[in-house]
Amino acid sequence: MKLTRFILAVHCHQPVGNFGWVFEEAYQSAYLPFVDLLERHPKVRVVFHYSGSLLDWLSASHPDFLRRLKTLVQRRQIEFLGSGYYEPILVLVPDRDALGQLDLMQRTLGRLGLEGKNGDGKSAQGVWLSERVWEPGLTALLSQAGIQYAIVDDNHLALAGIKEPDRFGYYLTEDQGASVAVFPSSKALRYAVPFHSVEEVIGLLKNFQSDRPQTVVLADDGEKFGFWPGTKKWVYDEGWLEKFFSALEQNADWLEITTFQEALKEMPPLGRVYMPVASYEEMIGWSGGTFRNFFTKYSEADAMHKKMLWISRRLEENLLKKNKRSGNARRLNRARRHLYMAQSNDAYWHGIFGGLYLRHLRRAVYQNLLEAEKLLDDVEHPGAWVRADQTDIDADRQEEVLLRSNAQTLLIDSNQGGQLVEWSDKEQAFNLLDTLTRRQESYHAKLLSKQPAAVAAGEGPASIHERQEIFQPELADLLVYDRHRRASLVDHVFAAGESAQAFARGTYQEHGDFVQGAYRAVVSKKRDSVRAALTRRGNVLLEETPAPLHVTKKLTLSRLKRAVDVSYGVSNPSEKALHFLFGVEWNVGLRDAHVNRIGDAPGVKRFAVSDPAVQKKVFWDFDREARLWYFPVETISDSEKGIERNYQGACLTFVWDLKLPPGGAWEVRCRVNGGSSDEEAEA
Repeated sequence: MKLTRFILAVHCHQPVGNFGWVFEEAYQSAYLPFVDLLERHPKVRVVFHYSGSLLDWLSASHPDFLRRLKTLVQRRQIEFLGSGYYEPILVLVPDRDALGQLDLMQRTLGRLGLEGKNGDGKSAQGVWLSERVWEPGLTALLSQAGIQYAIVDDNHLALAGIKEPDRFGYYLTEDQGASVAVFPSSKALRYAVPFHSVEEVIGLLKNFQSDRPQTVVLADDGEKFGFWPGTKKWVYDEGWLEKFFSALEQNADWLEITTFQEALKEMPPLGRVYMPVASYEEMIGWSGGTFRNFFTKYSEADAMHKKMLWISRRLEENLLKKNKRSGNARRLNRARRHLYMAQSNDAYWHGIFGGLYLRHLRRAVYQNLLEAEKLLDDVEHPGAWVRADQTDIDADRQEEVLLRSNAQTLLIDSNQGGQLVEWSDKEQAFNLLDTLTRRQESYHAKLLSKQPAAVAAGEGPASIHERQEIFQPELADLLVYDRHRRASLVDHVFAAGESAQAFARGTYQEHGDFVQGAYRAVVSKKRDSVRAALTRRGNVLLEETPAPLHVTKKLTLSRLKRAVDVSYGVSNPSEKALHFLFGVEWNVGLRDAHVNRIGDAPGVKRFAVSDPAVQKKVFWDFDREARLWYFPVETISDSEKGIERNYQGACLTFVWDLKLPPGGAWEVRCRVNGGSSDEEAEA
């Protein structure tokens, strides 16, 4: 009897919103040549997982490839795993959405002929967990969806106290009387394949043998077979994968290549396990223990997540109403698909992988959320409309201000500086304020030390886990960390001699408590407009004794105009004169060559930034001149390709030199218009 069963599971995924040329390059360098080789080795069996975004692209771009996969399913050489269709972290979306995404994947696999049947004639019901994120409550959810088994890492079992010799097989986990099988994937194999020699990998499989039957699982990314840096030459041009498939066939006397479905049928479970919150070891390190920590570290990820939950709630409410108006069912179905696409996990986190630092992936999340929002608006508010709400969007038990019309959405965090944290053009499904705060990351220390990491040992290219870091010391000058979130309508008080250079470099002094202080918010509505008035009775510290200062800002959104009217009032209730610079900071997610450096422009009354790549332009029209400080917001992040310099947005801070006598006051008005790049500002 063969004592070692081997299951090879390959996960292939490209994020929603990734560039088409990236999909094509991954297809040509990894997905296609892998299947070409598999067809030449009919005794090698593989369990595949293709994400919904990749299946959508393949259906449109390479339907012939899907037909080849169908043939491999029919001859029982491959099986397909299910998943949430657009790769959501299942525990971070509402259960109704998780179940919907799981069902959408099963139905799509069936439609494409990729679902497959096990020996009992039932559909194969395994699931790939995005980023292998596990929480105990998943068991009941997966069972409800008809899932029989899930793939985890051996790290999950280690955290549950299962020692390594007992991790070669599958366990049952239970919640509320429902059970699901969990197969652990070997980290040792994940690090070895395809970065060590084939002989070493086969030797590793032999080392797993014992006096009882063992089932060894390698479940890992398909992109490492040709798409990761340096792997195409090693895996295909130099024949690593061909040699590996041949070695699997040549060792058939002791090594049986099988699938999860067959292992479930032929083997009993090793026992029962209750796993804690877990993921693969690297993800635990990046997140600080649990994936949810990304929402505390990155306010931008949290904002997308909470808006997603808000859209999901609105969709559910509309579905429950069963609105009979013509076309509403179609609108709600389209809104659901956009919501699912916005739940793609990639833009919500950052490690070596993860796309939070990539503007085009965040943009895709907002685009889909806004497309869904627009469809829900059409159901709830036909025609032109405007409304104002004070509601807790981000679940912090404090109300935010939400100004909305059929064309725009503005979200104001009155408890955090009265900052404008979202300004979305729903007609073009674009959040103008989608930027990223410059934060300290652990790998920045290496960049500052200018010392490369150790070179990976062993044959073949360095793995993503062991690679040599090729740092660029000149990028260390760009490591500036922000004191607050990169939002807009951020109110600053500077000393009279402050400079644009110091502000951009983060060496400036803040002399007020307005940036992150709470503002009192009052909303009002007229027939064709809504207004939010935000007031803070704060302080300035220009001398040893604080002086009171009052700031009021008003935002008016009209049903009939695309522009937003903003006005500021600053008053000095003290008995002494005050002299300071008052700055209003905007951060917009546009790239304009005119503001792609640190600059200081006096005498500005009308200004615009334009980004031809996304066909967007923002205009500011003031009723009094300002000095403009501007600079690009750039981040330094790590990725599978190494250290990257990423443009995030433009910081534009309008500054006025204020000299307020005791009891004195000052005002400024501005109209801000966010339109397409070929539009002019409204008068």
